[in-house]
Amino acid sequence: MKPVFLTHTNIYKGDFSMIMRTPKTESRDGYHYHDFYDAHFFYCPEDAQRQIGTALIREKEYEIRSGDAFLIRMFEPHRFRMDENANYRHYAVSINAPLMIYICSETTNLVSVFSEENQKYPYQHFNGKEQQDFLQTYDSVMQKTIRHGKSLLKLSGLISILAIFYNVFYEDMEISSTKKLHAEAMNRLVHYIEDHLAEDLSLKKLTTVTNFSAYYLCHLFKEYTSTTLNKYITAKRVDTAKKLLLNSSLSLQEISTELGFANYNTFFRCFHQMEGVSPSDYRNGKEF
Repeated sequence: MKPVFLTHTNIYKGDFSMIMRTPKTESRDGYHYHDFYDAHFFYCPEDAQRQIGTALIREKEYEIRSGDAFLIRMFEPHRFRMDENANYRHYAVSINAPLMIYICSETTNLVSVFSEENQKYPYQHFNGKEQQDFLQTYDSVMQKTIRHGKSLLKLSGLISILAIFYNVFYEDMEISSTKKLHAEAMNRLVHYIEDHLAEDLSLKKLTTVTNFSAYYLCHLFKEYTSTTLNKYITAKRVDTAKKLLLNSSLSLQEISTELGFANYNTFFRCFHQMEGVSPSDYRNGKEF
């Protein structure tokens, strides 16, 4: 069985997604893999002992019952098949690698629980308290209505949900020194990019941040994020530009300069390529 590749740009917008599926809205994707991390939680309170589906991960099959949780690495072939007659809820959390790395810290390395070296990967069962913690956290984010700051609320909810998965799947394991060094370097790099978008982010500059050669840095970043450094930096600048266009009175030229684009023409071209509209049309709502 050959898995099909799915990219996140065809599935959700932005850096992450949180969705709750039911038998009527369940995804029908077959055996596939994708360029982002996944965390799944299944809940069927009517019959906690009943098998409600199967998960196929790396050719190994798991039965799915209420309270079961799965982690899926980037490029990990997998498939979920659910019983359409079961009254279940399937919570799927997806997150792009750069954001995953960004919210990691030296003491909480989220990427490590997705490692094949983690004996608890890819399946664990949430106990009763863990199930309720998850459900309450998810509902507090998705059901709360606020006029401003919805994206911040969802991001905080995402981090809270990932903390629950991390707590359950964490194993006091020894990560190889090389992998730890790489994860710390990628964490340091994405934080630096985030904090210095308007400054020099040339490859020469970024090698001094990580102490890796240009070739090794590019290779490692592509391995961790499935994208290139240049594309990532451009995407971060365009994403920030979108926020400024809608929430500031800065001119287009000022936004271009503020975010480190070489000139306005470069800003216009990059923005249009990524969003399909010009910066001015985006500001005026013509993309909707």
